[in-house]
Amino acid sequence: MPMRFLQYGLIIVPAVLYLLMLPLENEAVYTLYIIIALGLSVWKDFNRSSTQQWLLLLAEILWSCWLIASYGPFMFFLSLSVLYVYIYRLVGSRRWLMFAIQLVANNVALHWHYSVPQASQPGLTTLNTTATSLLSTGTIAMVLGNLLLLITAALSWQGSRTASSRGQLEQVYDELRSKHYELQEARAQLLLFTKQLEGVAQAEERTRISRQLHDDIGHRLIRTKMMSEATLLTLPLNMEQGTEMVRQIRDQLADSMDDMRSTLHKLQPKSYASEAYALDRLLEEVGRDTGVKTNY
Repeated sequence: MPMRFLQYGLIIVPAVLYLLMLPLENEAVYTLYIIIALGLSVWKDFNRSSTQQWLLLLAEILWSCWLIASYGPFMFFLSLSVLYVYIYRLVGSRRWLMFAIQLVANNVALHWHYSVPQASQPGLTTLNTTATSLLSTGTIAMVLGNLLLLITAALSWQGSRTASSRGQLEQVYDELRSKHYELQEARAQLLLFTKQLEGVAQAEERTRISRQLHDDIGHRLIRTKMMSEATLLTLPLNMEQGTEMVRQIRDQLADSMDDMRSTLHKLQPKSYASEAYALDRLLEEVGRDTGVKTNY
């Protein structure tokens, strides 16, 4: 938006000031010329085709040069408006080719303005000046005009580089922000996948422990139960064989307790050690339930 304000301002403001400062014989024609210059500028801004924009830039340069030849160096600001635009928009050799065309065209327009008698120029009142003064004025106008073009081109080129660098920084920032969002999303997905993997691992571990309890300890307890029933029938008839079966039952229970302790140890959290079942409490409960008294 500031670019368009400066572009249109360099056309409208000098044109209005010129109209107020110098008397014109035909102000309507002059106003029409300025409207045409403004129309070319606006049309160029809303045209999307690069080829048509290139042609419109050439047309605008030629039109501003014709105004310089007709009304003098004060119309040089209209040419600066075109320069400011294409220095920003064009890149590479196109930019400097357009600048060379404009530089040559402006010098030709200034030379035409000061070489042709003032009475033949449209819209201007005649001024009684000598050929020597015209020559010196024309030379000064050319030097100042070229210097102004060069300074404006340098400043505009530096501004375009700054704007391009800022655009690249903004693009890099947008890419980094997009990558940050992608990383956040990937992190969330990774956390979700980790939870799912942990759940699968826990399910597999529970399945393994359940199978171990069922296949190993469960079967051993069933065998112990069957041996206990057999012992009850054997003891009245054969004391030695019944006693041996009781010992086997005891060994089976001891092995089952070892397996149960090992399995539960794998399932216990680290904080379980501080909440361990006290031995004195265990002996007290055994004595209360069975009547066996234990000294500890």
